[in-house]
Amino acid sequence: MFKETKKGISFFILGLIFLAVSVPFTITGRVILENYKPYFSFSSILGLIFIVISFVFLVAKKSLDAIVIPTGGGEWDSQEDMYSNDRDRAKKALENKDKLEDQGYFVISGYKGGNRREISKGQSYSIYKFLRRHGIKPSQIMVEGKSHDSLENVIYTLRKIKKREQKQGDEKPWDVAFVSYSGHLNRFEDFKNRASKKGIVREDEFRLHKIRTVYSDKEKKYESNPLRKIRHMLKLLTIGKYKLKRD
Repeated sequence: MFKETKKGISFFILGLIFLAVSVPFTITGRVILENYKPYFSFSSILGLIFIVISFVFLVAKKSLDAIVIPTGGGEWDSQEDMYSNDRDRAKKALENKDKLEDQGYFVISGYKGGNRREISKGQSYSIYKFLRRHGIKPSQIMVEGKSHDSLENVIYTLRKIKKREQKQGDEKPWDVAFVSYSGHLNRFEDFKNRASKKGIVREDEFRLHKIRTVYSDKEKKYESNPLRKIRHMLKLLTIGKYKLKRD
């Protein structure tokens, strides 16, 4: 992780080394660099080039291993052939694709269906088609496919990402961003923290990030509903059962 930062630091150090060896100086009894006159040599030019490259890497936006798009609901969008929440989250994910590492990818999280007909009519597939229409390659998309709620979005998605990253030999911790409105993202964070405490996922394996969609009045009302808050607390209390479940 932070591959761009590591490269940037390496180039910066190399640049300083080349600049240092390119500086001519004489040492007298009193003054260091007394006869120094600025000039350009091959080493100094190379040093400056390395430093410029280092800043390119250090200011690079790429920092995420995966962007997760959880399925939602909302109004039906006949033009895009998908629900409005799915559309908005997919659009927001695409707006942030420049934050993905070179080998980064999108994860569609939500139950995909139990048979071919369910899959073809499902929300996961509609998001998949949306990403494909906007130029995302199949190799850049992973479908989680099992989760039925926000808690399972977190647990099953992080487990699947872990399997993929370990298979590729990439080092942890992995930076993963979930896309949704603020209240929903806060619940994702609660679930991840609780799952870490219960040993369902390791705390040092993932860093969660938030990519926020517009927080509508309807969503704010839903998040403030006392029954929804109770359900959230119950899920936190019973999360331990997922320690025994295999993917």
